Amino acid sequence: MKTATSTLLWLAGWVLLQASAPAQVVQQQDKNYIITFDEEQGTDLSEFITVYQRLTGKVIHFEKKDVQDAKIYQLGTKAVPKDRFDVYFGAVLRNLDYLIVQFGPEDAG
Repeated sequence: MKTATSTLLWLAGWVLLQASAPAQVVQQQDKNYIITFDEEQGTDLSEFITVYQRLTGKVIHFEKKDVQDAKIYQLGTKAVPKDRFDVYFGAVLRNLDYLIVQFGPEDAG
């Protein structure tokens, strides 16, 4: 009985982790970011923006309501050089008909 209970608890925990797992995976490998998006459900653009901000320390101001329906669908895994991540991020945005518009001084964030 004890084994069945612990197995059931482990299974419930695993299911919760899977449900809360991000729709994308970004790993650092040497001088690259290895990016894998959710191929079936798509990845929310707002989630990708958040990851970009955390990795680069740059602030992107946006309204979630403006991107709430935007999903990224990319097949397979992409290796992006860290020094080209800004270019890749901009390309993903352009593909979804969004742009980054810089305002104020460059060092304003």
